[in-house]
Amino acid sequence: IRSTEGRTQRPRSRKRDATPEPVEDGWVNTLRALPPAYRLLRRLPDSQVGANFLGSRLGFDGFEKTVVLRFAPQRLAKILVTEARRAASLAHANLERVLDAQAPPTGSFVVCDYAPAVRLHDLVLREGPLDWRVAAAIAAGAADGLAHAHARRDQDGRLLGLVHTRLSPRRIEVTDTGHVRVTGFGSGWAWPDHRGYGAPEEARREPVDGRADLYSLGLLLDRCTERARRPSRFEHLIRAAVQRLPERRPTGEAFRDALLELLEHAENRLRPRDLAVLTARYRAQSLSAGDWSSPSAGASVGVSTSSGASASASAAASASAAAASASTSSTSAAAS
Repeated sequence: IRSTEGRTQRPRSRKRDATPEPVEDGWVNTLRALPPAYRLLRRLPDSQVGANFLGSRLGFDGFEKTVVLRFAPQRLAKILVTEARRAASLAHANLERVLDAQAPPTGSFVVCDYAPAVRLHDLVLREGPLDWRVAAAIAAGAADGLAHAHARRDQDGRLLGLVHTRLSPRRIEVTDTGHVRVTGFGSGWAWPDHRGYGAPEEARREPVDGRADLYSLGLLLDRCTERARRPSRFEHLIRAAVQRLPERRPTGEAFRDALLELLEHAENRLRPRDLAVLTARYRAQSLSAGDWSSPSAGASVGVSTSSGASASASAAASASAAAASASTSSTSAAAS
């Protein structure tokens, strides 16, 4: 209670949102109404809005494919379908692919392909600042996928204007085979907060294009490596990507080519299997520490069958053991 000029004033009560964000139990009806073509295995923790699940896409005669399902609140159904429809045109090895999108009355969801991988965010948390060559190789793969998305055109030859705008270390992953993937195209609604990696023009509410993604990529390179250990040319590329004015930044294609050229002349050149060693070591350390906090793990879903959940756990354990074996038998060129 505040007193102003002898009058007593009480703070005004805030009106509660009539449509609060769903909690864990709020998805029960949605999960029960899931189309028979899909089965949920376990929940993934990486989501700000809605809920993410690892699941299976079922088909004829025992066909089964592991996928990621991202559920959105019904108020975002139109946005989910619109973004998924545009992102469905992307087909690139360095991009997560959108496979399906549905908006039934019980809850909307988008389906994306799945690959066993470790997020850049988790690698840095475990390893600390990365060797600049490792970071450059990861960024080159991400830039290649971004360049494909930025240049995508419709059937009439017009640019689709696809921009990620949510790029961060959580949206870049390294697969168990050492390949880089950018996730989240077509699911920007799931992460409204890009955790300090947004371009200045977006903060100014100005129109953005692909160069906004390059700013985010340059910024994460700056934060994932130690400045004192960067070669001058690598430092120059980072500074070019994080220019305040978008017209001064390189395109995704130019940034990729510059990184690959830099890596070509570096000592101890990296190969995809060297990045695979990095993910293998991460999985081996997580297994020995009993850490299941990565997006590849999560709470099991009660609506899935117990046999399916146990099979998934068994497969995860086998993959971790194989990764640990690969880590001990491979060279440490990618060690940070």
